[in-house]
Amino acid sequence: MSKEKIARYYVPEHNPDGHSFPGVPLADVTETQWIDTPPDIQAEVDASDMYRKTKPDSPATEPEATESAKRSHKKQVALEPTPNVAVTTEPITPIVSAPDMSEVSE
Repeated sequence: MSKEKIARYYVPEHNPDGHSFPGVPLADVTETQWIDTPPDIQAEVDASDMYRKTKPDSPATEPEATESAKRSHKKQVALEPTPNVAVTTEPITPIVSAPDMSEVSE
């Protein structure tokens, strides 16, 4: 009996606050679980440093397990899908203006 292959390896050292993604366990993710994960969540998991495609080394020898990587993991983790919408309070200046039609006769 063979064990199911791992699609993503969980790196708990990169998740000291216990953040999670919807439907993704705080453990190694099997191929079946990964296939069942929606593509937008897969993209968020891959963008974080909490999971790796390859088996991580021990924390003492893993290059990513530096203090700066531990501190910056919050910046890299998006817990919910975010739409591609820019939000600003500044006035928007058009790049291209419409031609002046006041002098055009019909």
